[in-house]
Amino acid sequence: MPITLKRLICWSWALCACLSLTFGQQALPPFVVQTISSDWPSGVGITFAENGQMYVWGLDGKIYVGENGLRAAQPLLDISEEIARYGDHGLIGMALDPNFLQNGYYYLLYAVDRHHLLFFGTPDYDPAVSTPNQATIGRVTRYQADAATDFKTTIPGSRKVLIGETIDSGIPLLHYSHGVGSLAFGNDGTLMVSCGDGGSYLYGPDIGGDEDGAFASQALLDGIITPTEDVGAYRSQLVNTLSGKLLRIDPQTGDGIPSNPFYDASNPRAPQSRVWALGFRNPFRFVWKPGTGSHNPEDGDPGVFYLGDVGWAEWEEVNVVTQGGQNFGWPIYEGLVERWEFRWGEVRYNQEQPNPMTECEHDFYQFRELLHPHTLKPNPFFATICDPDVAVSPSARTFIHRPPMITYSNRDYNNVEQNVYVPGYDSEGNGMAISLLTEDAPVKVDTFRGTCSVGGLFYQGDAFPEEFQGKYFAADFNPGWIKVMETDDDHHFAGESQLVSNLYRFTGMAENPEDGCIYTMAYLDGNVGRLSRICYGGNSFPQVEIAYDQQFGPGPLTVQFDGTNVFDPDDDPLTYHWDFGDGTTSNEVSPSHTFASNDGAPTGYRVQLVVEDTAGGVGGDFVMISVNNTPPTAEISSFQDGDLYSMTGVTNLPLEAHVTDAEFSVDELDFEWQVNLHHNTHFHPEPIVTEPSGMAHILPEGCGNETFWYRVTLKVTDPAGLSTQVEASLYPNCDEPLAEFEWVTAEIVNPDEPDQIQINWKTLRETPNSTFEIQISEDRVEFHTIGTLDATAPTGTQYGFTYFDPEWENHFRVFYRIMIKGPDGLVDFSQVVPVVFETKSPVWVFPNPAQDILYFEFQEGQGNAQVQLYSLDGKAISTTFWGSVEGEEEVRSLDISGLKPGTYIYRVTDGPEIYNGLFVKAGKE
Repeated sequence: MPITLKRLICWSWALCACLSLTFGQQALPPFVVQTISSDWPSGVGITFAENGQMYVWGLDGKIYVGENGLRAAQPLLDISEEIARYGDHGLIGMALDPNFLQNGYYYLLYAVDRHHLLFFGTPDYDPAVSTPNQATIGRVTRYQADAATDFKTTIPGSRKVLIGETIDSGIPLLHYSHGVGSLAFGNDGTLMVSCGDGGSYLYGPDIGGDEDGAFASQALLDGIITPTEDVGAYRSQLVNTLSGKLLRIDPQTGDGIPSNPFYDASNPRAPQSRVWALGFRNPFRFVWKPGTGSHNPEDGDPGVFYLGDVGWAEWEEVNVVTQGGQNFGWPIYEGLVERWEFRWGEVRYNQEQPNPMTECEHDFYQFRELLHPHTLKPNPFFATICDPDVAVSPSARTFIHRPPMITYSNRDYNNVEQNVYVPGYDSEGNGMAISLLTEDAPVKVDTFRGTCSVGGLFYQGDAFPEEFQGKYFAADFNPGWIKVMETDDDHHFAGESQLVSNLYRFTGMAENPEDGCIYTMAYLDGNVGRLSRICYGGNSFPQVEIAYDQQFGPGPLTVQFDGTNVFDPDDDPLTYHWDFGDGTTSNEVSPSHTFASNDGAPTGYRVQLVVEDTAGGVGGDFVMISVNNTPPTAEISSFQDGDLYSMTGVTNLPLEAHVTDAEFSVDELDFEWQVNLHHNTHFHPEPIVTEPSGMAHILPEGCGNETFWYRVTLKVTDPAGLSTQVEASLYPNCDEPLAEFEWVTAEIVNPDEPDQIQINWKTLRETPNSTFEIQISEDRVEFHTIGTLDATAPTGTQYGFTYFDPEWENHFRVFYRIMIKGPDGLVDFSQVVPVVFETKSPVWVFPNPAQDILYFEFQEGQGNAQVQLYSLDGKAISTTFWGSVEGEEEVRSLDISGLKPGTYIYRVTDGPEIYNGLFVKAGKE
């Protein structure tokens, strides 16, 4: 029986047992929500070709074609090697060309793994290596699907980079969130790209530097950002950067469009040439409104775009971009609330905008001077900070805040008011916020809230009633609602009704032109995507959940199956088809089946039930039955549920468990360790560890207004299909640290024999009965203990430890820190200090100290030279490749003007030789 997407099978895991029931998805009657499958690795997005062929993409960089509602065996494309998959990064956006069925072009938007970015195509590249949690870029690429295979495979060599072909031309990503977003085409065939601000969200609006956990110093030295762009979230307000923007580019070249508002004809690939709108925080999903815009790119009217911008402390936004050059305010505004006061006077200056006022103390305008609150006044007054009666220069680029169409609460703490607002104006045309929860509200709504505004779609089919056709369907990640938002001709909010609720962890949706239903994707625990669909009226499909009396046991194994709990909303007569996975079938409602012993060997059978009603609606489920087998046993042993992690440094958490299996060796089992950082009501998954043991890096996050904790799950599966899953959570330790360290030093005792390291530290306070562990690391991430000392002085004292490093010749620098472990097992950390093993070399580095330029003189080049710079705390800053001439003397220069004054490490690789040393970046007098 052929199964099409119109005749849907609910291929859900037996564990989830038809997730439409498990997660309590609800729809406005007579809309019906039904899960198709949860077998989409890292699935976050879905799109359809005009012929109804479905494409699903995952954060891991794999794209799959949907066939008969199921995932194809082989991906359309696998670029996982290139993908930065940590935090919220990964393959986020995909779009099919408007002429996809003629040209096969499709477009991707993703974060690039730093190791791939720096070393791909060089001898130092290793496809098995990835470098998370460091500065990198977002990239837009185009591929071509092969028409000869019905667009189910990709033509080799068809890759073309449109944005991010070099390290200094990509979308800056300086944290593990707020990266790239979506792709969509305008009515004129131009490609629109949404980008986050690339900054840290941990402690407030990022204002530049590394203070809030961003990777700004590293990005500066790499050339990912310029000094002008080192303003954190305020990059969203800069015109000549890609961060926090909606971009508009030529899909053939990646160049900006001449009709863009800030286009520079001399440099069509400059960031400002590509910018269409600005002032966004994290515009994860957006959509073009059909019927708007011109067909001619020269008109500068690609159409109207509805965009979900994920909020920070209080407010989620639904924004409407109606023309180029509009400014949506972040981080000066969140929703309709001004946000700069959160830094209590710590302002940032827009170095793209010089201030000609000689009586002013600052040479550049502050960002807030150039953005006026929303207003109806045709020529609003832009006051200077120096003198509120004086206007900014007419030559300055100014903006009027474009407020969100609607904004709603995302939080409930610190007495934050739960509300829903739209922009309005007073009698003089001044902007204001209008609550929709008051008696005199222009549009009445019931209060609602969410966590992440994730955009939506405009329904274009005719399978829904007329009142839904052409309407905007807006969605939120969690609790996973879809609302039908009414708008007027000017895109003002005019009302809403809830279509669907409880689409838990919703990340995207698309309309299937074949059946007129809406298909949704939700990102679940275990790095899997749940594919569901929403249809209107007509025949409702049977909802199927297999019941059985036993799942495993010695063979021959007789299992009693029960199909009586199948539910058909229309109460249609049903027919059953059981496939027991051993070549036998049954059409009974509740058959009994005996699975063969198979000579006593553990054997798994995939039992599938397909139920069809008389109107052709189909539902299904499957379960693994395992003969001569029992499930593995697992218990996490390296930590306990409820343990606390330190807020003074990165905790290296061992991932270890006691695992046994009566039928299989541990080496035969499949392991999946999943670490999730929970942030308020959403989470940030880390890549799955598939080894029996591993290491998780627990960041010191929490203890502020926002809620953070970590949840670790372990799933163990045996070769015959039985699984066991256990989990444990860790929470931040918000008590006083166990010790207060005044200083820590680590020095080579004798430079001529640098195997002896002296580590000293002094405390001002210690917790009694604690122990110091001296730790070493090669990468400043994973530390291991090399010695211990008892903490002996509650009021503090000085300690010393001598370490003989047997591997010193294999290092160019190592890192040390002191961990203090309390009597209850809690830990805290000192600062990290480096030791650099300088090597004598025929490369002369001068001047030292240096200000703007550092020179490297090769006495006798070996060929293929490169220089790497590191900060003293071990962070990689930059890599520069040179081609030294073998056997000849030459001098190369390195621009270090972007470095802050201080001491840095250089590492020169010249052919097979490696030389290390220190240099000082001097401050200017």
